[in-house]
Amino acid sequence: MAGPARASPSEFGVAPVEYTGELPQDFRREFEQTLAKSLERAGRTAVVLRSNDCASFECMREAATAAEIPVTLAVRVNNGSREYSAEILAHDSRTGEKLAQVSITCGVCGQQEFLDAIPAKIIELESEIDRIFAGRTEPPRLRVAGTPNAAELTLDGAMIGVSPLDVEVRTGDHQLEIRARNHTTQVHRWIAVGGVEEVVEYELKRLLVKRERERKPRPGLRVGGWFAVSLGVISVGTGAVLIGIDGRPHMPTCAPSSLDLNGACPNVYTTGALGAVALAVGLAGAGTGAGLLIFEHQARPKEPLTAELRLSAGGLALRF
Repeated sequence: MAGPARASPSEFGVAPVEYTGELPQDFRREFEQTLAKSLERAGRTAVVLRSNDCASFECMREAATAAEIPVTLAVRVNNGSREYSAEILAHDSRTGEKLAQVSITCGVCGQQEFLDAIPAKIIELESEIDRIFAGRTEPPRLRVAGTPNAAELTLDGAMIGVSPLDVEVRTGDHQLEIRARNHTTQVHRWIAVGGVEEVVEYELKRLLVKRERERKPRPGLRVGGWFAVSLGVISVGTGAVLIGIDGRPHMPTCAPSSLDLNGACPNVYTTGALGAVALAVGLAGAGTGAGLLIFEHQARPKEPLTAELRLSAGGLALRF
């Protein structure tokens, strides 16, 4: 299915006219004015092209392309010994393709007769250009916009820019991928047809990014843990000693005269209850300290710390 015909160009870019031979400055100015007026009579706009960096026709054509002027004219005027002649060539600004050409030749005639021949030749040139454009179809276009802005656009595996974007594409099957950081990816497939603009409006959903809280060491827990463990060990040791001497005679106060009929000293240690309390407090303190040390170690980005608290005949042992 053919797309709509491309519209006839309404603007013509005119590169600086190339003159050869002896041609007065007044005649040159009048020639360029006549050329512009001849274009305007047919509803065209003549845009004089200039470039500060380059004077070649290719630079003029690139300037016309940048200004979105579809046709660029190259004009050459010559004053021979007996005649005036001019050649006007129309080029496709984007591709450089020659579209049409007309020539003006005036034998033994004056400047005004030469200038009077220009309008008819411009009409001939415009007719040929219109015929060519009528046979062309507008290329397919792609227009992309949406949320979030500046999403990366990949067409058929090649990066083509960021949104919003409006570009020409080739006819046929296409796949467009729309990506943005921390958002879902959207894929759009379609068949591009000449003269048809494909409009893609997207809205990418934001992804929930789970961020782990940074674990920071807690020196206070370590100090407190070791302090509790130390006190616990001391308390357990003290409790074990107190329980061990409970009921034993208090030798410093056991004089021979104070012994009973069985020879037993009436003054004995009664530290069992106190020792049991000290032992219980020590075990609780050591356990709490070990727990604090384990918690503080797990808060670091390291392997977990394990601890084992053992009570043996030789005392209390804490193993990590």
